Amino acid sequence: LSEWETELVVSATCKQLLEMRVRKIVPPFVLTIDEAHRFIPRERSKKSATARILRDLIRRGRHHAISVIVITQYPDSIDKETLRIPCTKFIFAIEPGHLGEMKTLIMDLPEELINSLPSLPAGTCILTGTKDMIQRSIPMKVTSIRRTTHGGVTPDFIKELREFYGSDVS
Repeated sequence: LSEWETELVVSATCKQLLEMRVRKIVPPFVLTIDEAHRFIPRERSKKSATARILRDLIRRGRHHAISVIVITQYPDSIDKETLRIPCTKFIFAIEPGHLGEMKTLIMDLPEELINSLPSLPAGTCILTGTKDMIQRSIPMKVTSIRRTTHGGVTPDFIKELREFYGSDVS
């Protein structure tokens, strides 16, 4: 697909998903936007209907059980409002040139930790967010190996879909 066609598909799909979720036609869902700087750019000249629709979905979605994961390797190229809206942010190693934008999101961290962002080891990130969700930004290890026997239950996605749509879901 061309860039224009991709934007058309993304904007139409996201607009429909939000409207359908508000009317409870679809179940709660998680939307992942990879390469988000392509769809929600910082430069005003590149802003499009797709950017407006995605910002609206990110802003309103949490009130309707829509979780949005925004992924970019270029935080300085993404719309500033989009960086500030999410309640929880995981910041992994970034290029030194992108530190300026990240500093505004993790001001509570010591300067030496902020400056170490470009050299964070694989599997390490800074967890930060709104003060009502995360009181302080903290470094953390992210691993796929469960180290404890207790904890929350992982939802069975297929089971939830079957309950929502009936047993015809495979």
